[in-house]
Amino acid sequence: AKLNIASDALTDPRVKRLIALVKIGKEKAFKEAVSEDPAIIGSAVDEKGNTLLHWAALNGHKRIAKELLRHSQHFDPYATNTKGQSAVDLARDFNYEELSGYLKEKLPGISEKFTERPGTSTGITATEDQLDSVSERLASVQAEREKMEQEMEDRLREIMGDVDKE
Repeated sequence: AKLNIASDALTDPRVKRLIALVKIGKEKAFKEAVSEDPAIIGSAVDEKGNTLLHWAALNGHKRIAKELLRHSQHFDPYATNTKGQSAVDLARDFNYEELSGYLKEKLPGISEKFTERPGTSTGITATEDQLDSVSERLASVQAEREKMEQEMEDRLREIMGDVDKE
């Protein structure tokens, strides 16, 4: 589910504070702020479409993610940002495996977007192509070296032969 990003919400100091609390993991202050006005969670979406759950996932704040899910009636926990990433994607991509697993368990059916990273099939293909190119160049250099060594040996024999004749 794509979000409509309300730019005026980002000017609200309460929203800015809430986003900052999630980013830095201030769980207690976050809970207090949310308890005053739980509906504000729905307004807390940045210019890139990241919800508070995205920020909690991005920074590995599982307890804040749990608190957010307790208030899921105020926002879409399945939301994707402008890059099409869900909170699960961010948790996984930043190696917060426990948080990623928790979110998948609590958000049944959430779709995951797998981004191209080194080690994926595309990365492996590129690496294989690079290795083939390097291998070909290495074989060429080795053949050239062997040829030069042979020429040097032949020349050395020639010189030694000339020396023996003297």
